Amino acid sequence: MPRKPATHRASPLLRLSLLVNLLGIGLLVALVWQLQSLYSDYRYHRTLAQGSSAASSAAATASEDVTVILLGDSRVSEWRPAPEIDGHRIVNAGVGGESTVEIQRRLETDVLRLQPDVVVIQAGINDLTAASTRGMHDPAVIRERLISNLGAIVSTLAENDIRVVMSPIIPAQRLNLPRQIFWTGDLDASVTHANHMLRGLARDTGTSWFDINQWVTNSKRQPIPSLYSDTLHLNNTAYRKLNEALATHLNAMGLL
Repeated sequence: MPRKPATHRASPLLRLSLLVNLLGIGLLVALVWQLQSLYSDYRYHRTLAQGSSAASSAAATASEDVTVILLGDSRVSEWRPAPEIDGHRIVNAGVGGESTVEIQRRLETDVLRLQPDVVVIQAGINDLTAASTRGMHDPAVIRERLISNLGAIVSTLAENDIRVVMSPIIPAQRLNLPRQIFWTGDLDASVTHANHMLRGLARDTGTSWFDINQWVTNSKRQPIPSLYSDTLHLNNTAYRKLNEALATHLNAMGLL
């Protein structure tokens, strides 16, 4: 009699293994979704507590030196080595992670109180990463408020006879895998658009434009990897280049 073809049935152990793997994948997807949700909630509902920078505890002085305040987020707080310019007192008023509305909240304590001659602004990337966060509410509104917040900061400084130097937002490098989980791919386009708007703001308000990006990007305006310490932040080599550029810029403004 002909033999019946052999039938291969998955063993109970193999079926159990497949089931466990499928459950694991399902749990991982659910975990990523939950983390995205928690991250977007965090970015949207940041604490209302006022941040504190090195400028918060700096003493106001009657020195004849030109007081220059660097105002912004982590791109400022991590500005090392700090600029050293003869005849200038450089005060760092950067706080990592802050958006423009949080920076605006510190104007009195970290800027106006010190009666500076010049304020150099480097801010906005945290607004744009928040707007690019998956599941974020009203990303377009966040992008619009970035420009209006910086406009309000410039106006307040001008009303206090403080000269303002506006710099474009430093672009991010290509997002790594962990950041891709939380952020959409529109961050680059958002930075480009915001910088176009900021340049217009500087032009309309008579604010000095310090094109900081020409020293950290290539001819195509793409970040130079060797000048970055991670996706968002510059390294010491980059800051040394910026120190030289800042001194040249202040000189052109007649402040050296």
